[in-house]
Amino acid sequence: MLPRVQAKVDVIGVQSDLLFPLSLQQEMHAALEAAGVESALWSFDSVYGHDAFLADQETLATILVETGIFTV
Repeated sequence: MLPRVQAKVDVIGVQSDLLFPLSLQQEMHAALEAAGVESALWSFDSVYGHDAFLADQETLATILVETGIFTV
């Protein structure tokens, strides 16, 4: 199914996330690249763990701007 992906994929993980460990995002990134899909892996650490995507919005916003997903 991955070869059908035709867009660049930015995979973002949180190093301290115990529910969805960073290793899962690393596997996804590797699988995407192995399928020939352009992919970038981004990660950050947060005291909020799995809730970092909700609670650490400044860090997430910085990454989203760096990926080009959002502009300021």
